[in-house]
Amino acid sequence: MFTSRRRSAALLGLLFVGTACFRTTAPRGWLSTADAAQREAYGGWIRVETAHGAFAEGELIAVTPETLFVLSLDSLASVPISAVTLATLTAYDAQHGVLRTWTLLGSLATVSHGVLLILTLPVWITTGALSTASASKAPRIQSLDPAALRPFARFPQGIPPGLDRHAIRQKRAPPAASP
Repeated sequence: MFTSRRRSAALLGLLFVGTACFRTTAPRGWLSTADAAQREAYGGWIRVETAHGAFAEGELIAVTPETLFVLSLDSLASVPISAVTLATLTAYDAQHGVLRTWTLLGSLATVSHGVLLILTLPVWITTGALSTASASKAPRIQSLDPAALRPFARFPQGIPPGLDRHAIRQKRAPPAASP
C-alpha cells in the first residue's frame, strides 16, 4: 500500500513538472484574454534581443520590413530587424492556470476509481500536462519575419503619417488584486 501512495505522489509531482508552461515577460495583468485581445487597439507584448546582448521589451507598435517599433514604459524604440537575434511575441493571456487546475482536480478525482486508478491517473496526468503545455504556448510567436509579427502590432499597416510618436502611450496593466 505504501508503494502505491508513493507512486501516486510521484505521478502528481510529475503533473506539475510536466506542465512546464511558457511564461511571458509581460507584466502581470498586462495581457488580455484571447477574446478581449481581438477587440482592443493594442499590440502584443514583445521581447527583442540583439546580437550585442541588448534587448527591448514592451508593446509591439508597428513592423516594417527593416524595423520593429517597441513601446516600453518610457519610450518608443526603433530596432533594426538586421540586428535582432530573437523576437518573442505574446499575443494574449492563454489562462493556462485554469487547465492546470482542471488537470489537478481530475487527477485527484481518480481516487474514486479504485483499482482502475492505475490506468486513469496516468491518463489524466498525461493529457492534462500536454494540453496545458500546448495551450500556454499557443499565443507565443518566435519569429524575425515581419509578416508573422505584423498582425499583432497596434498599427499593423505601419505608423500612420503625422502621428506624434511621443504621444503614443502604453496600455496600463490593471492594479494587482489585494489579498
